[in-house]
Amino acid sequence: MRLPTRMSYCRMYNSDVYCYADVAGGWTTHVAHRGPCSGETYNDCTLTSFRARLTTLRAAGYDIPEFVFDRIDEEILSAKST
Repeated sequence: MRLPTRMSYCRMYNSDVYCYADVAGGWTTHVAHRGPCSGETYNDCTLTSFRARLTTLRAAGYDIPEFVFDRIDEEILSAKST
């Protein structure tokens, strides 16, 4: 698996989550200390499950910028074409 070239998808200064491709594998998401998932940390093993997790968090009211989803979608398409 090839890790993305950028370090993180977003940080808590511009969203309610900090998420990144983890060097230990998968994609890790740290959730801000507010709401029903307050302070939780998740690790998803696929980009698809990572995207689904962020979609669920957004639906729960967490602020996650659209550019994060755009970037994940680009990476999913890129992985399918290789």
